[in-house]
Amino acid sequence: MQHTIQSIITVFRPAGLRCLAACLCLCSLAFCASRPVLSNDPGAQQRAEELKERMLARMNFEAWQKTAAIEFRFQGAGADRRYLWDRNRRLVQVQWEDDGQFDVRYRLEDLAGEVRRNGQLVSDSEERAARIDEANAYFVNDAFWLSPLLHVASPGAQISAPSDHELALHFSSGGVTPGDTYLFEADASGELIAMRMWVSVIPFPGYRATFEEYQTTETGVRFARVRDSALFSIETPVLASYATYPEAGPNIFESILP
Repeated sequence: MQHTIQSIITVFRPAGLRCLAACLCLCSLAFCASRPVLSNDPGAQQRAEELKERMLARMNFEAWQKTAAIEFRFQGAGADRRYLWDRNRRLVQVQWEDDGQFDVRYRLEDLAGEVRRNGQLVSDSEERAARIDEANAYFVNDAFWLSPLLHVASPGAQISAPSDHELALHFSSGGVTPGDTYLFEADASGELIAMRMWVSVIPFPGYRATFEEYQTTETGVRFARVRDSALFSIETPVLASYATYPEAGPNIFESILP
């Protein structure tokens, strides 16, 4: 998520910083909200578990667990990146354009892999490691935006339900994003329709983004294509999903397998 906010800020020219500051002040007034707190009440915890299960069922979490691989794009806030995520083998391909066309393929378990710039393998070990780190940072951010709801089972995550249609996700100091809190808003069917954020990289407590234009993948999982908010709009279209991967044909990860 930090890369998203940085991308938003860098699209403003220095001459427009005062305009940006004014915009940010207005947004802070419009979107600040109180952070939800954890409750130890058994009834509240039961409500949170029931809402979590309803929201996961609506996105078809069972189908997600059976999805071997997924291709998606992250577009917006000055970025355009494409991913192939081999979930079963924990392999990722990230493609983007910076000072050239980059194609990075690596293993999630040890961040080892290979980097191509403009179709040519990068042989310098330091540059290769730096580009893999960059690709992984993009992946962590962009996969979160693909479906934040999937993080309810992440290490260090705790949930609560301030209401029958709101599910709060809290990360402890040992979590992936320590100290951050997210509030998911669901409709009557359990569909995720909006998310509020209390995170270190966004200066507006309770900043809200809506989740719109849902699509159903080939494996049956529902993802929103669009996340819209006052400062940015992000699209994460799913290009393909696979029940079995790799399918017949070339294996693009063959050269990085241990």
